[in-house]
Amino acid sequence: KMANLVPIVNAPNLYGNGCQITHASTTTLGVGVGQWRDSTNTFDIVLDAPLTVDNTFNGVNGLDTGTVADSTFYYVFLIMDPTNTNKTAALMSLSATAPVMPSLNGVTYGAFRLIGCALTDGSAHFLNFFASGDTKRLFQWDAPIVALNAGAATSVASGFDIKSLLS
Repeated sequence: KMANLVPIVNAPNLYGNGCQITHASTTTLGVGVGQWRDSTNTFDIVLDAPLTVDNTFNGVNGLDTGTVADSTFYYVFLIMDPTNTNKTAALMSLSATAPVMPSLNGVTYGAFRLIGCALTDGSAHFLNFFASGDTKRLFQWDAPIVALNAGAATSVASGFDIKSLLS
């Protein structure tokens, strides 16, 4: 039923501002206040109070499915319920383009926008990072990221630019 959906079309095309992601602990990320246009450019997703995303459970402000894995990138989404039954929230997913949307109070969240990423270490803990930028964000980790090169561990650059995924 489309009658309950409330599109807001005040911001420019695929607008994004704020909602900076921070490393809060080995299992949680912080998301600051801000506003982003959803991935379909239909809804303005407004987060008016900071929130915490926790990788120890599935659902709203957690992982979309499964359990957290070692040495893995997780993509962070701002999510909203276009019927305005539920508050704006966040979600982590292994997918950069198609998170499994959670339900709350009998309503499935229907709008999302990628706002960043996080990386776990060999113990499935979030690595400390620094993020900068709005719709074009750069994530940098405290230590070089280790990758395999011909079967041997090699340090690679510690920055990860997700601007192509955000736009």
